[in-house]
Amino acid sequence: MDAPAETAHRPLLVGDAGKDAIKRAMSMGKPDQAIADFRAANCLEIPAADAVYALLDSLGHSRHSVHTAALDAAVHAAQKQIQSEPLPADQHSALLAQIRLYLDIPQLQHLPLQLLAKQPRLIQNDIHQKICASPRLYESCNITIKRVLWHQDFALFRQHMVPLIQAYAENDDLLWMSREIASDSAKEFTSRRRKNTALADISSAIGADLRLYMQTLGMVRERFVETNDPALGTLRLDLVMSMHDNDVSEITGDDICYGLAWPLDACIIKQLMNDQRVQELQSYFDRFDNENMPYGEISLILSSPYSRHILAGYVASILEDIAPESAVSQRYKELKFPRVLLTMGMSARDLIQQDHPKIPKDSRLRTRDFFQSLIAFIEDNSTLPTDDDISILETNDIARQVLYALLLKRAATADLDALNAWLPSAIVAMYK
Repeated sequence: MDAPAETAHRPLLVGDAGKDAIKRAMSMGKPDQAIADFRAANCLEIPAADAVYALLDSLGHSRHSVHTAALDAAVHAAQKQIQSEPLPADQHSALLAQIRLYLDIPQLQHLPLQLLAKQPRLIQNDIHQKICASPRLYESCNITIKRVLWHQDFALFRQHMVPLIQAYAENDDLLWMSREIASDSAKEFTSRRRKNTALADISSAIGADLRLYMQTLGMVRERFVETNDPALGTLRLDLVMSMHDNDVSEITGDDICYGLAWPLDACIIKQLMNDQRVQELQSYFDRFDNENMPYGEISLILSSPYSRHILAGYVASILEDIAPESAVSQRYKELKFPRVLLTMGMSARDLIQQDHPKIPKDSRLRTRDFFQSLIAFIEDNSTLPTDDDISILETNDIARQVLYALLLKRAATADLDALNAWLPSAIVAMYK
């Protein structure tokens, strides 16, 4: 692997350094003699080279084309060797020592980069610093090398990921879908979100690297605290479910919210929260006591418009079941669980920032009174909201969310009387 002694200090004849070396040689004597000396020192080292050159000349091949082909063949051979089975560490280091100088030559820098990609854990600190100091060289690295660099330099990883997170949050197609949740296209929307370029770029950068995944979640939380943008709650849900869809068990097995995201995502896709899914969600929460519950991560997922809508729709469904027998129904107690989850989603920003988070208590009596008004409205869709109902709508996020879910159900059945009775109040409350 060691360079021959007679060529160890020979200047490189490629790139800018090669051009400078040739210019110097040509300027130091007669050009014809310089060319002859250059040919003698650097011609193809094959038997009967002069005869081969004469034959190629007669066939119309220029020296430039011959030498270019020879160099291409040499590069191809080196590339083939590098792409073969990984070398033992000592041989890897010896080969890297010989070709690392090609990092400075754009035409050849792919050779040391390919070698580094074979065993990225062996990247030396000085090479790491060299790559990070050159934007062009850094961009030429494949994702395997970049992940190793990111492990050593969080600022570099952050520089890569923050624009991707922002691109997801601001994607026009994703924003449009989040405003059309109540359509029959929930399954299609989920598929489109998971295939969206913005999410694919984030997932591709992470790969199966748990450390980078956790750091990415930290950046998503940080961005959410800055903006309170519910699209980031959807990103949190999509990230863990993207890992699920790609069978990245190294990550899903360590994501504390996977047990929440999986049944919740199933509810969103089918636009149905049934008893089985509710039991699965309740079993997830039963794993934690109040001191150890990951409120911030849970609330971030619940802040997604998709999460809030399916939970509000579930509350509305319970109210519809209660209405025919409102005086004796046993289902009132079932309202507590989805109401708590809605409260967490609405309070995600505060819960993430608190050192010792506590779920804020919603105005239970006022919410109960409002739900009674909705039950009366379900029984008789000519029932109009009272002044107290309108006051609650103006100040209570959960009341508004449940009313919107109920009105969307009525809109789907073209119940114009119901819409005329409550929609004006809902619109006024939305802009208060």
